[in-house]
Amino acid sequence: MEKVILERKLQSTAEDWATQVSSLSPIVRKHAQDWAKTAVSESVVQSVLTQWEMERHHAAERYIFPHVIESLKKIKEEHPNVVIGAVTDGRANPLLMTFTLAPYFDFCMSWEDDQGGRQQFFKELDTVDAKAELRWIYDAAR
Repeated sequence: MEKVILERKLQSTAEDWATQVSSLSPIVRKHAQDWAKTAVSESVVQSVLTQWEMERHHAAERYIFPHVIESLKKIKEEHPNVVIGAVTDGRANPLLMTFTLAPYFDFCMSWEDDQGGRQQFFKELDTVDAKAELRWIYDAAR
């Protein structure tokens, strides 16, 4: 794996410098070799991030505020057509909280998501009145 990482690093450096890999100096090659020895593959990083996110949501389920579930359940019972969503500024997502919140949420939109309409959502959310038609938010989050 180290060899593959080294080759990719050298190729990337050569492209950045608009030259051939064979033209890179021994100093640059040495730094690339040192870097490749300590580099972690993107798949490992992604795997660790995924595990962290899942544990974060499981921990949130263990420490959920007392009355949240019964309140959401009551809202859904009294207003069967209500659309409940979460707007976050990070990686939190109630849809990943499968044992507690997920059944009560229809969508989640995060500032970090690369979804169309994100800027429109936050602009319109700031100017919402009681009769606003915001169904597009639900559709954009699907």
